[in-house]
Amino acid sequence: SSLLKPKLHLEIHPGIKFKSKEIVEVVKLDTFLAMNQITSINLLWLDLQGVEPDVLMASSNLSKIEFIYSEVSVLENYENQILYKDYKKFMIENGFTVHFEDIRWEDGGNVLFKNKLFARNILKI
Repeated sequence: SSLLKPKLHLEIHPGIKFKSKEIVEVVKLDTFLAMNQITSINLLWLDLQGVEPDVLMASSNLSKIEFIYSEVSVLENYENQILYKDYKKFMIENGFTVHFEDIRWEDGGNVLFKNKLFARNILKI
């Protein structure tokens, strides 16, 4: 399932079918953090079938995240999805480095981004 309409995904992964549509409620990352009083994140794991970059690009809280492990696409599996090249550029422009890159499939893989600007809140006792 995906929030985006399938495109190349139908050809690359013919065994996966999109048989129905549903309306789902979504919440922005910033809203979720505020609702749950989360002030920092050590690891954010994103496997959102094509909308991983959208979630981060809509956030003003990237500085609060130390690591982001994300699925990435090098082909347009879903209509209008942001491809890894542009996703990676956005992340670098926002203080992240590629800590680990695993593009093992023809359409993408997973990447671990590390926030160079993340400041750990260390308690002094």
